[in-house]
Amino acid sequence: MHEDLKSEYLEVEDPFILWGNLKDRFDHQKLVYLPAAENDWANLRLQDFKSVRAYSSALFKISSRLIMCGEKVTEKRKIDKTLSTFHPNNINLAGMYRERKFTKFGDLLSTLLVAEQNHELVIKNHQSRPTGSAPLPYLK
Repeated sequence: MHEDLKSEYLEVEDPFILWGNLKDRFDHQKLVYLPAAENDWANLRLQDFKSVRAYSSALFKISSRLIMCGEKVTEKRKIDKTLSTFHPNNINLAGMYRERKFTKFGDLLSTLLVAEQNHELVIKNHQSRPTGSAPLPYLK
């Protein structure tokens, strides 16, 4: 417990009364945080992040706030949110992932992370020696 709270409630010895006092003081937090969390969820898009890791971090933070406010955030909801927010240029890729019928968000996340790493490797290889920049190897 935070030191300021400890000193505020120092005289309360009964845990039941302490819990009631803290509930009265902080129970309104759901009303405060829920609209912001719902707005953040509505505006969360994979395409707005530079990496899958950054997106998943934001998704888990928002999910935690929604859960704290009593909302259900299922695996299916996280998967659907992710696949529905791919960049329009990658809509076919989203469809391919949807066909795999992921049931756990972690499985989709792992797949996306591996795909991102492979993409970055291909880009790095291309940048180090772009297509056509080196002569063809001499074949005997």
